Amino acid sequence: MGYLIARKISVFDKLAITIFVISLILYSIAILIRILVKNAIDKIMYDDINFEKYIKCLTYIRNNSESKKLRRINTMNLVYAEAEVLFYKGEYEKALKKIKELDEQLLSKTLRDKYHYLYFNINLFLENIEELKKSINYFESIQQRSNNKNYLLKIQNLVSDTKAMTDIVIGKRSNNNCTFSKENSKRHKLSHIYLDLYFNALNSKLLGDFNHAEELFLELSKENEELFFVKEAKKEIGLFNKKQKEE
Repeated sequence: MGYLIARKISVFDKLAITIFVISLILYSIAILIRILVKNAIDKIMYDDINFEKYIKCLTYIRNNSESKKLRRINTMNLVYAEAEVLFYKGEYEKALKKIKELDEQLLSKTLRDKYHYLYFNINLFLENIEELKKSINYFESIQQRSNNKNYLLKIQNLVSDTKAMTDIVIGKRSNNNCTFSKENSKRHKLSHIYLDLYFNALNSKLLGDFNHAEELFLELSKENEELFFVKEAKKEIGLFNKKQKEE
């Protein structure tokens, strides 16, 4: 009798372990698929710079959410994406209105950081100085609290860059205490052309290095024409050409 009970328990345990392992594998596969899908969608935005396709993908994901919780998360991601696209197109007022639809307290840590960075950039070109200070203060407060070395380095660079961007756009003065560099290969394409080409060009112009600025603006002018800084680059090239003719 004891042998039969032990055998039944053994069979039950093996079945339970098998079910657990299968469930774990399926869960891992589901997580992997989500990561792959996210990376593929991010590539559409940040490397291919295809705004229309990017928004369509996120809208489809939001509309086909499996639960109310997922729909809420996917809706926040979509609203953020719409604000980001409006910003990169140079529609700052619309971008500000859109990003204000998000409740910061409901955002994940990752999305909250992205929210503040985008909020900073929108207000930078609207020249809302008080709002800029709020965003910089947010990142500085994280810098003081974080113990994660990699994350801390990322935030330190963010603080340096946002202060430099404020100097360049608002103060009209150069600032080399930043990560802008044409050779920076760690960024995705959209961030690279925004910071390492556009802001690097603006900074070079303020430093009086007009040849380097013109070189960067020329490179930038070949990118997606939907981007506001590509349009600005073409204006700058026009000014350089006009100046050369006058000389």
